[in-house]
Amino acid sequence: MPVSQQNPVVAGVDGSDNGARALDWAAREAARSHRPLRVVSVTEKPGVLARFGLAPDGASVTGASQRIVDAAVEHVRASHPGTEVSGAVLPGPRDRALVAESGNAHLMVVGSRGLGGVESLFAESVGAELAARGACPVVVVPENAVTAETTRVVVGTDCSEGSRAAVRLAFEQAATRGVAVRAVLAWESTAFAWPEEGDGDWPADQEPTVDRVRARLAEFLSGERAAYPDVPVEEVVVPGAAAPSLVQEGGGSDLLVVGSHGRGGIAEVIMGLGSVSHGVLRHSRCPVAVVPTRTASVPTGTGDGPGE
Repeated sequence: MPVSQQNPVVAGVDGSDNGARALDWAAREAARSHRPLRVVSVTEKPGVLARFGLAPDGASVTGASQRIVDAAVEHVRASHPGTEVSGAVLPGPRDRALVAESGNAHLMVVGSRGLGGVESLFAESVGAELAARGACPVVVVPENAVTAETTRVVVGTDCSEGSRAAVRLAFEQAATRGVAVRAVLAWESTAFAWPEEGDGDWPADQEPTVDRVRARLAEFLSGERAAYPDVPVEEVVVPGAAAPSLVQEGGGSDLLVVGSHGRGGIAEVIMGLGSVSHGVLRHSRCPVAVVPTRTASVPTGTGDGPGE
């Protein structure tokens, strides 16, 4: 498929240093995956800003956002001359605009925090909101993140089909980088609930011991191993709570991948946004990719996304 016909990698920028790091991560991803890069910034209405002590007119707000986008586009053209890049200023509200933008994106990339003052009131929550509601995988780049290429991509899984999309993205990312996947299942015996009728994940006559969990993880990853035979795989079952375990395992990696939602029992412990995923987003020192486990409801009329 020609580059111009592929869904783009989308980077959200706001003029902050963290936003600039997210832009650089997105530009490398677009170049590596041979996809176009779309740079966006979102303007809030003057009435919204006025509630926080600022009352600029609409033209000045839009003009400032346009200058941020133009500078970002020029930066990418200089640093990645072979990458197709475009930019757009979207009308707010910020969360709704970015969620709508995710409906046309291959991947969304944002910083965990934006500028100080009033800007931070909007930007600090945008990563979690977008991860919870976005229609595509969302990468959140934390402050002071070390984004140099490393030897592995880490993925958290609970061996449920709800975490399958996260595992697939991890293998895809590892393959494009030529690095290993480290698949991590954080195991606490009290977190395993007996399967509900019709679930069948854990046979009623099998207590989920550590050895059985390891065997289950190996079986669960067999399909991705076959699809990506050149990707080295490390299978890790670690004791303890999921969020701190995944943050620790992800340290020093270029990317930590988790799913957006669980489905009860161990899945909620491992993959539930607002618990584990939210904790990983808050505490990870490496970029975190949150992969939706179901199609998001994307509002219409809130963004200026590209047609596909």
